[in-house]
Amino acid sequence: MNFAAKVKVLVCLYSFLRTAPLIPSGCTLNKLCRTYILLFLLLALCGSNVWAQLDGEVEWGYAHYETSSDDSATLEASHFTQRYSLMYSKTGLLAGGRAGFYDVGIGAEWGSFSTEINDVEFDNDAAKILYEGQIQIAPGGLPFRLNAYSYDTARIQFNRNNGNYPVGIDSQIITPYSLFNPSIVTDLNNGQTIVSGVQFMAGIRNGSYLGKYRELLSQWPRVLVDYRDVYRRDMTSNSPQKYRDRNLAFVSLNKKDNWFHYRIYNHEDYLYQDRDSNETVILLGTIDHTLKRQWINMTNWIRISTDGSYTESVTDWDRYDSKLYSLNFFTTMQRKSFSASSFANLQREQRGGTIQSTLDIPSFLNSNLNPDTSVRSSLQLWRERETRTDDRIGESYDRSEDAYHGTIHLEGLKHSRVQIDPSIEVEVDTGDRWEGNAIRGKVEAYSNRLRQQNITWYGMASLAKFDGTDQLLNETDLWESELQGGVSHRLRNIQIGADQTLLYGDGNYTSQTTRYMHAQTANGFHNSTVETSNQMNGTLFRSETTLYAEHTSPSRVRNRFQIYFKYQDQNGEKLDNLELSHRLAYQSRLWRVDMENSYATGDDSNYQVPSSGYLGSVFDARPFEDQFQHHSTVKFSPNNYWESSLETTATWANGHSGERNLLLQVEQEVERSFYASSSVRRRLGTISQSLIYEQFKDGVDKRAIIFSLAGNYYPTSYWRMGARVFYNHYDYRADITTLSLMTGLDFPLFRLDLSYDYGFVADSNIVAHRYEVNVRKTF
Repeated sequence: MNFAAKVKVLVCLYSFLRTAPLIPSGCTLNKLCRTYILLFLLLALCGSNVWAQLDGEVEWGYAHYETSSDDSATLEASHFTQRYSLMYSKTGLLAGGRAGFYDVGIGAEWGSFSTEINDVEFDNDAAKILYEGQIQIAPGGLPFRLNAYSYDTARIQFNRNNGNYPVGIDSQIITPYSLFNPSIVTDLNNGQTIVSGVQFMAGIRNGSYLGKYRELLSQWPRVLVDYRDVYRRDMTSNSPQKYRDRNLAFVSLNKKDNWFHYRIYNHEDYLYQDRDSNETVILLGTIDHTLKRQWINMTNWIRISTDGSYTESVTDWDRYDSKLYSLNFFTTMQRKSFSASSFANLQREQRGGTIQSTLDIPSFLNSNLNPDTSVRSSLQLWRERETRTDDRIGESYDRSEDAYHGTIHLEGLKHSRVQIDPSIEVEVDTGDRWEGNAIRGKVEAYSNRLRQQNITWYGMASLAKFDGTDQLLNETDLWESELQGGVSHRLRNIQIGADQTLLYGDGNYTSQTTRYMHAQTANGFHNSTVETSNQMNGTLFRSETTLYAEHTSPSRVRNRFQIYFKYQDQNGEKLDNLELSHRLAYQSRLWRVDMENSYATGDDSNYQVPSSGYLGSVFDARPFEDQFQHHSTVKFSPNNYWESSLETTATWANGHSGERNLLLQVEQEVERSFYASSSVRRRLGTISQSLIYEQFKDGVDKRAIIFSLAGNYYPTSYWRMGARVFYNHYDYRADITTLSLMTGLDFPLFRLDLSYDYGFVADSNIVAHRYEVNVRKTF
């Protein structure tokens, strides 16, 4: 085709675009839009030299949605979107690359949408300048780097079904029975997002520079400056934004690993001034420019790391400004038979008339006394002071708290048949309003697995004492003892075992008297966070017994049977639970099977939390009297062409008041893949099917069936087609069927997507359909 023929074709195409019926009359297809279209058409006539420096993109989209129902309530919606962008960029070297490089670009973008919902039209459009610029000055042979940049390449984005509709139609966008999502564009995000900054580095570190002026430059500190500014402005959206974020970091390396930081963060909101905030940080210590902690080797076995900082925060939404001082001193020591570490932190924060100071020093020590004996110990120091003198609210008080927590654990007889490990744990808390003391002694004995292979056992005995007074003047005076034991025996491919725990407590207890140590008797019957009462009064006896047997066959089938019984007597109130469980696991090259069954009966049998389904939940039967749960997963993959799975969940529960709930779920999936038989392995298509069946009973029997069948076909590497049938059945409403068809082309510089959705409700006149076309061309 010669040049004249090209011009004739492009003129005809331009005339068609101006009068195309796909562009609604209400759309803002003004002179700017036509100018962009003409510009892109003219670029198509240009030679390769121009295209090598230009990047462009054209995107069109049209969608139409319509639904009708028995009561003549109809919804008809459509949108047309368009977006055009053009970008010219160039990259070059400074002094042939010896001084750095530069990268610049300039362009523009325009986009709009026109939407019509039930004869109500609304639209929006926006245009913006796109640009990017970067220059890096890096003279060869000098420890000097300067990188400056500024860019705004954020593209226009269309929002679908975001609730920004004209008055009177906001509730009509939800279709009857929700056949499928209308996915209609109702807003766009645009505006300026200007990101600017400069990064500067000068100086050397530890003699790493070997140039001519090494001796002179080694006397200068290493300096790094990083400034970043983000300006956001979008006033055309239904959710306007206009703010600026500034970040400045000045970092200097003075001597070896001693860094100095000066950082400023500022957020300024021009629309909502009560959201403004400022933060200033001054830091000195072994924190490098990437905010990573560095360690200094004092000797070949002692390392330290320390830093101090001052942070000042001012926020308009908080009437109290914050001034925070922080000091860290970390040290580690490592010898052949000795290791120790300490991590000390001191903080002082002032907010208005309140000053709070905290000191936290955790220390750890490990030592090998001899080849058979080692000791592990820890010491935790916590100190807090809070003073409040705020005349505006007429309150003032002083509060202080000191907590000391220490542990010593001895591991002995490491090479004998029986190992014995005694330990002791102590805590002392003192404060203006409360005080608490706690001590726990523990002895553990267990068999050495290196000496005994078939039979292993474990035993533990502990005794604890808690006393003190909390802030509400509640007295704590509790003795607590605990016994644990367990034994397991392995005979070929069978392992059997038993575990026993006995817990006894006598007295009164509240968890507010100690910070680190807590009584086991204060936990709820099921040891869950929700049921933990954090207090105990009177006497409590609790017993937990576990019996299990596990069998592993040569064919890699593993079965585990377990009996768990729990009994508690607290001040004459008795509770008990019994749980029977079985678990099966099998895995091979083709199969993978996991199955778990459990039955629980007794008081509040709610050890496991069953997942709720589409129709209901067994939680309605709480508290449970008895409960059964089953969950199994089977996966079968005979080759690379087939994948299938079957997942089953069944849960029933009986409540103490007579209510009964049943939940049954079955999910099945299978997929078949097809590949080309040529030397190049390429997927030709897939066929997949899924089925979800659910039954729920809570006095009323409900069922749901969700079936889908989908197929994808790839005739070529750039052409794709697909179809999907979706069937949804609920007992309490009519059946829903939807059909989806889609096709598309994917080229390196061109993409076309077409889709069609159709749905109807059985035994009614409710019908919905939707089609959409999207075209994107990249130059």
